[in-house]
Amino acid sequence: MLELLVVELDGMKEQLEQLLEEVRLLDPEDPDYNENKQNLEDKIEALESDIEAQTGRIKELLAEAELLELQLPLIIMLLEAIDVAQDAVDKILLQIKGLEEDIAVLVAIAYGDDGNDGLRKALSDAEAAAEAAAKAAVAAVGSMSIIAGGDLTLNVAEGAYIGTQANSLGMNVGGRLTINTGGNVGGTGAAELCGLYIESGGNLVFGKNIVSQGGVRITARGDISAAMSALAPPVI
Repeated sequence: MLELLVVELDGMKEQLEQLLEEVRLLDPEDPDYNENKQNLEDKIEALESDIEAQTGRIKELLAEAELLELQLPLIIMLLEAIDVAQDAVDKILLQIKGLEEDIAVLVAIAYGDDGNDGLRKALSDAEAAAEAAAKAAVAAVGSMSIIAGGDLTLNVAEGAYIGTQANSLGMNVGGRLTINTGGNVGGTGAAELCGLYIESGGNLVFGKNIVSQGGVRITARGDISAAMSALAPPVI
């Protein structure tokens, strides 16, 4: 590309020299001198513009070539790094293929008809245990609506519900649980809840009395107790 542009530029320069020579050879005594001179000068101007544009394209290509030459070591290094990475990927794929083949063999042995009842049972029990553990984990996480590493305080209005009979409010509290209603719970004329339905994924420690004029259902997978500072009884 660059060589072709250079050849074309050389041809343009030769044409320019010829036109300039023709201008010098014009006879001023010729009646058409001025017209011929103007025509030649117009051609010279157009050709000079073409030469300038061609020279600009050549300079751009030279600049790109110089930049590419400067970047060449980096390009080579990147290509080598890609080759190394591809080799690593190929090795990993081979390892995965080998593991898949090993697993296929083990499964075939475990579930084949060659008398490996013990291995089949072990695999079956392991699968069942894993499935049960997964379901238990999902159930445990799904049942937790509130998770607190320390104390938990619920501030609700008098006559409010905490949870419902159909859906207890799940929680997992690392410290004590305190439920504050509209009044001073534990004293005379304490504000009351309309219903209290909660469940805990672990121990449940109440920080103060709870008063409810409706139903109360408290379920915990651990112990249910009152904190030492709570007024007795913990639940009324």
